[in-house]
Amino acid sequence: MLTKDRHIRTRQNELVALLSSGVGAFVLTTADLSGQEMAAAFLRALPKMNRMLVGQPRPFIARVSPRGTVTLIVRGMPRWLRRLVNRTGRRSG
Repeated sequence: MLTKDRHIRTRQNELVALLSSGVGAFVLTTADLSGQEMAAAFLRALPKMNRMLVGQPRPFIARVSPRGTVTLIVRGMPRWLRRLVNRTGRRSG
């Protein structure tokens, strides 16, 4: 999944939905880029994103910089989030 929602880690409902779905998400960290600049950033990051998709168990959230740097910021489902998902009845993946 590609997104430019850099606050996704701080919005509990979005974080629960994303991580409980079991996806790998790549978040562009700079929101004030044009569409062309966003596409260029993801293209620069594509080789690193592919390696992460192959080697990193899901779910995860990774940050993508405008220069194409990819950094893992959330790996797996944190314990506090697993408890929350189990309490609310959402799939815990």
